[in-house]
This record gives sequence, structure tokens and C-alpha cells, in this order.
Amino acid sequence: MLGFSSAAAFAFALADPDRIPNDVAIAMSPTVGWVMLACAVFACLIFLLQSERWRRWWLTNEDPRPIAAFRIVFAFLCICNINDLWEYFTFLFSDEGIFISDAARQLVAPAQFKGFGDGIGDDPYGFFDVPAVLEFFKGHKYSLLYFWDTPTAMWVQLIGFYTVTVLFMFGWKTRVMGVLSFLMMNSFFLRNHLFWEGTELVYRVFFFYLLLAKSGHAYSIDNWLRTRKLRKQGLLSERHGPGGGAGVAPSPEHPQGLQAVYRLIPAWPCNLMMLNLGVLYCFTGVVKNGHVWAKGDALYYALNMDHFYRFYPQEVSSILGLNMFRLATWITHWWEAMFPMMVLGTIIRWGIREQLPRLEGWRLWAVRACWVAFGLGCLAVVLITLPVHHVELPKSWWTTQRVQIFTAVGWVALMAAIGGGSGS
Repeated sequence: MLGFSSAAAFAFALADPDRIPNDVAIAMSPTVGWVMLACAVFACLIFLLQSERWRRWWLTNEDPRPIAAFRIVFAFLCICNINDLWEYFTFLFSDEGIFISDAARQLVAPAQFKGFGDGIGDDPYGFFDVPAVLEFFKGHKYSLLYFWDTPTAMWVQLIGFYTVTVLFMFGWKTRVMGVLSFLMMNSFFLRNHLFWEGTELVYRVFFFYLLLAKSGHAYSIDNWLRTRKLRKQGLLSERHGPGGGAGVAPSPEHPQGLQAVYRLIPAWPCNLMMLNLGVLYCFTGVVKNGHVWAKGDALYYALNMDHFYRFYPQEVSSILGLNMFRLATWITHWWEAMFPMMVLGTIIRWGIREQLPRLEGWRLWAVRACWVAFGLGCLAVVLITLPVHHVELPKSWWTTQRVQIFTAVGWVALMAAIGGGSGS
């Protein structure tokens, strides 16, 4: 995704003759590329030297209840997110809105509809041949609203989305309803990009992660029906009986064993969510570095300028006042920037709970060395590129050079501390 974004930015830069490229930054790109390659090598070595820990992190099992609770809340929020556009449904998603059917196909997904006739003139309506159909399925923008987008058809699809998403929330045929909900949500998202924010990307990515998880193993109609059937057969481990609800292995007393109320599920989808959320929050926190965020005014503007908000917040603003907005802005900024510390704490707690064996001998020192080298490599990228990108600070004791020195010492110290803790 980042590669495509960079390629697009480069293409726009070439298309704009008035844009002046940063020649000095471009000239140093080979050097930065080699340093980043070295960082990637050290990162891979860190994982290889701790392969057993890495394997246990991804391939362990966990309690299904947290991800099930997430499924319920997330499905509800998916409905709320679509409902934010209630006033504009016909305008955005039907052929009586901003895009008629053919315009939507050609503007949003032109490559997929190269072999599709619009029925105007001599062109028949529909795909010309089998290769044209295959060309459509090669693309990634699939939406029923490219074909059936009258206001009535749009409302039928919206009701269908509500139905399958509510069933997914309650956990009936969880996997099937989850896939249908995901596809129908994307059917609306991909019909028109004009309303998109970062919110839509987050919903799509985390919905995909949720589909990979076995979220129907708890707090669901599916699990209720399963435990009800097992209870009638005498094969369920009750909370106040043998196994305490966690299951019992086959024995002379229970030849078939007893099934757990909540079966353990793979943890890797939840771990993917956690790591992605940490990176997402860290990036959004770090880039909030302008003077508006430093003064604490960003949240006030976001909630009170009509091209930002999705509801009318003026009454709330009059009650809270500027001081509360300023405090909320600072909390938001640093909560996001420091969010990776929560992920790190979760990983440390996991290591303590799993009672991971200590690294010893050459492997311990190799991991420590790789962490320090990785930190120095990241620092080298910053120091190489900073002179051509940073804004000059006011002349004072806290000069740019001192900032660089303190940053260097702090970063290497952090890497050394992480590497030193690798043995525990």
C-alpha cells in the first residue's frame, strides 16, 4: 500500500511541471536505501534468533471472548458508520445522484469495465464476452451498485446490509454473515469515493482481520446452539462440573471427553489487529506536529468547521469551552503517539504469562547487538535526511545539533534496553 502511494505521489510530481523537486534529497536516496536495507536485515536477524518466541507469539491459542466482544461492538459501529451518510444515500449511491451508473463504472473502476457496454448506441448492455467478465473479476472494486443502483435497488441492498450485519453481531452463522456484511459494506464504499476518510480504510482493514478470527466461538447464537446440543448429549463441561467449563480429556468416566463452553481460538488475527493499531496510532500521533496541535486548537477546529464534522457540535462546544478542547487535543495527540507502549506492554505481559525461557550465550549477545545496530541504522536515516527536510529552530541553547545528539543518545539507549531485556 505504501509503495503504491509513493508511486502515485511520484507520478503526480512528474505531471506537475511547476513542482520543484528536492534534488538534494533525491541525490541521497541511494545512501538511505542501503541503510534501510541494513535495518531490514538486522530486524530479520532479531526474529530469526528468537524464532521459537516468534512461533509461539503467532501460533498460540487464546480465550475467544475478547474477540467476540470486539465483533459485537465493531458490527454495531459499521452500521453507525454507514448511517452517518443517511441524508446522502440517494445522492452518493444511486443513479439519481452525483454519478449515473455508467459514470460510476468509468470513473471509479474503469479497468474492470473495459469490456462492458453501456447500452447506448450500437453497444449492447453488459459484458461483451468471457474475457471481459474475467477482466472485471481481476479487479478489486466489486459493487452490486455498479449494476443495480436505482433508488429502490439501493435501499434493498442497504436493508440487506443491515440484516446480515445484525446477524453477524448476534453471531448467527457468524462466518457466513461476516463475509456477506463485509462484501455489502464494500459494495457501498466502492460505488463512490467522494465521502471517504481514513475511517473507511480502517473499517475495511479491521473487518478483514475480524473475518480471519473465529469470533463466533463466544457470545453468539452459534455457540449457544452448540452448547445446548452438547448439554443434551451430556458432552459439555459445565462451569460447576468436571473441567470447570474448560473441557475434559477422554477418560474412563467420560469416554468421549467433555467439550469446553468456550473453545480456544488462534491468536494471530487478534495479534495482527493489535500490531496494526499500534503502527496506525503511532503514525497519526507523530504527524500531529504542527503549531495548531501544540497550541491545543486542533480538536476545536475539527469539531466546529463544517467541512470536518459529521454532526452539529456547536452546542457541545458552547458547553465545553476552549479549555476542555485544548486538554482533549493534547490527550489525543500523546495517546496516539505513545500508543505503541501499550502494545509493548501487552507483549511483555504475554512473555511473562507464557514463561518464555531466557536467551543465553551467544544468542543473547547476538540479539542485543542486532537491536543496537537496528537503532543506529534508524538513527542514521534520521541524521542523513534531517538537514534537507527539517525546519530550522530558533537560535538558542536548544540548537538543532543538540537535538540530534540527545536524540541519538536516547534512541541508542532505548535499543540497548530492549536488547538487554531480550534475555528475560
